[in-house]
Amino acid sequence: MNNQAKKYRKYYEALDLIGCKHVSTPRQIKNGTRVFRLPFKDAWGYDIEFATYESGYVRRLVKWGYCPCYQVNKKCTKSSMVKVTSGTHKGYYYKRHSNERVLIEGNGDRLEYLFNYIVRNFFGPKPKN
Repeated sequence: MNNQAKKYRKYYEALDLIGCKHVSTPRQIKNGTRVFRLPFKDAWGYDIEFATYESGYVRRLVKWGYCPCYQVNKKCTKSSMVKVTSGTHKGYYYKRHSNERVLIEGNGDRLEYLFNYIVRNFFGPKPKN
């Protein structure tokens, strides 16, 4: 058994211990997607679900509102120089910033990142009022 498989099994069992359920459909499993549901609901009464994808993304799934899901991968800011091609500033350059997500390659690494994210954001100490 390789290192990623051991890590996947370890964190799969850890998610099970904190009450997360594996709720992937057979089609999602075939595509390399794993969906986990937390043992409690959000403030509006909806299930809290997270998915790990074969492509390297980890996302929080949202079943209501305008946003179907959002990424929880770390961000990396990149900047580049872009030449202005028209207008009064033609020929000048400006600095353009963009955010890119850092993809997580291994299946075990994605599950480890998801476990740590859930523990940090849902099981950590609550702020004092």
